[in-house]
Amino acid sequence: MKLNSIQIKIMSLIIFIFIVIILVALYITVNTQKNNLISATQKTLSINTEILNHVIRNIMLNGEAPIAVNTMSSLREIEDFKEISIFRVDGTNAFNDYKTIDQVNNFQNKVMFVQTPRVEKNILKNINFQKVLDSKTPVTVELTDKQEMEYFFPILNYTECRACHGDSDFVRGVAHFNVSIKGIYKQIDQARTLMTLFFIIIGVVFAIILIYFMRSMIIKPILIIGDTVKEVGNGNFEVKVVIKNKDELGDLSNKINDMIRGVKERFKLSKYISKSTEDLIKKDHGYDSEGIKKQITVLFADIRGFTAYSSTRTPSEVVKNLNTILQVEADVVEEFGGDIDKFVGDELMATFEDELTAVRCSTEIIKKVIEINKNNNTELFVGIGINSGEVIAAHIGSKNRTEFAVIGDAVNFASRLCSIAKQNMILLSENVNNNLKNKIETIEVSDQKIKGIAEPVSIYILKSIK
Repeated sequence: MKLNSIQIKIMSLIIFIFIVIILVALYITVNTQKNNLISATQKTLSINTEILNHVIRNIMLNGEAPIAVNTMSSLREIEDFKEISIFRVDGTNAFNDYKTIDQVNNFQNKVMFVQTPRVEKNILKNINFQKVLDSKTPVTVELTDKQEMEYFFPILNYTECRACHGDSDFVRGVAHFNVSIKGIYKQIDQARTLMTLFFIIIGVVFAIILIYFMRSMIIKPILIIGDTVKEVGNGNFEVKVVIKNKDELGDLSNKINDMIRGVKERFKLSKYISKSTEDLIKKDHGYDSEGIKKQITVLFADIRGFTAYSSTRTPSEVVKNLNTILQVEADVVEEFGGDIDKFVGDELMATFEDELTAVRCSTEIIKKVIEINKNNNTELFVGIGINSGEVIAAHIGSKNRTEFAVIGDAVNFASRLCSIAKQNMILLSENVNNNLKNKIETIEVSDQKIKGIAEPVSIYILKSIK
C-alpha cells in the first residue's frame, strides 16, 4: 500500500480526528473532576474554619488560651494539614505575647485573664492576608506547584467578643490553613489513566468500525474504479466497474462504464481511419479546413489473383488469409514510419515522406508475404507500385461523413503501377527511380502505355537496394 494512497490518507485522518476527540474529552473530563474535587476541598476547609472559629471563640470566652493553643497544635497533626494558625491584623501570630491579655484586662479595669505560656512569634507576609483584611471575606489559593491549598478566613469581632475587646476593630484576626492536596492530584492522575484507557479502547473500537465501513462503502469502490480506469489506460476495453453502491459512487461507476463503451467504440472506429486523419482529429482541425499541396511518396500493394483464389475457398478462409496478409502489410508500413491511408478490398494504400523508405518497406512486405505462404501453405502474392510527386491533402466527403485523403495524378499513377505489377514485383515510377538511382538497381521497361496518361512512359522494376 502506497504511503500517499487514499486509504492511508483517510485512515490517518480518522485516527487523527479520534486522537483529537480523545484528548479533548480527557481534558474536559479530568479538569471537571479536578475542579469538583478542589471545590469539595474548599467547602470542607470553609466548614472546618467555621468549626475552628466557634471552638476558639468559646475557649477564649472562658479564658482558656492554653487550650486554644493546644487545640491548634493538635489539628496540625492531622494528615494533609500543613499549617493551621491564627494571626492578628498586624500579621503576627496569636498567643505569641501578652498584648491581648493586657488590653482586655485594661479594658475591664480588672484582671480577667492571667498570663499563661506563649508560643514563638511569627509574622505572616502574604498578599492574600491583606486581601482578607481589606475585603473581610475568605480567600482561597491553590498552590499548583506545591500541590497545596491555602485558605484565609477573617475572624470577626462578634457581639459576645466585644465585652472583652471592645468594638473598635471589626476584624480581630485571620485564620490561615495550608492543606496538602496531593491526594487529590493522585486521584486525578488515576482518573486520567483510567479515562485514557477507556477512551483509547472506545476510540480504537469506533475507529475500526468507521474504517471498516469507510473502506467497504467508499474506499473499496474508489479502488475498484481506479483499477478499472487503469486497465482501460492499458488498452483493456473489456473491463467494467462492478460495484453495488446505489449512491453517487454507483452513479459514477455507471458513467465510467458508459465512457468505457464509448472509448471502445471509438477505438474500433480508429482502425478504419488513417493515422494522418487521427492526428488531425486530435489537433481539432475542422471539416472546412482548406486542402494543402505536399510532396509525398505513395505505395499501393495488391494481392495478385485474389479473385480467383477467393472463388475456390470458403468465406471464413478467405477472410482469415486476407486479414493475415493485410495485417503484415500494415505492421511493416508502421514499422517504416508510413501512414496507412486506406484499405480497398485486398489492396493497401500507404504514404511516406521519402522514396527510399517506401522502397525498403515494399521489399520487406514481399519478404513477409513469402514467409506467410511458406508457414500457412498458401499461394497469395502481392504486386506493389510506388510513385512520388505533388498531391493535394484535404478532407474529402460530406459534412456527415468525411475522411482525410491525398488525391492527384501522383496517387493515380502509383495505383496504375500496382495494377500491372506481377506477383512479388515492385514497380517504380520514373520520378522514384531518378531520385534513387544511386541507391537502387532497377530494370527499365520503356514505352509503357498507362491508363490515364496520353504518352508512353518508362517504368522500372526494382531489382535490389544498394
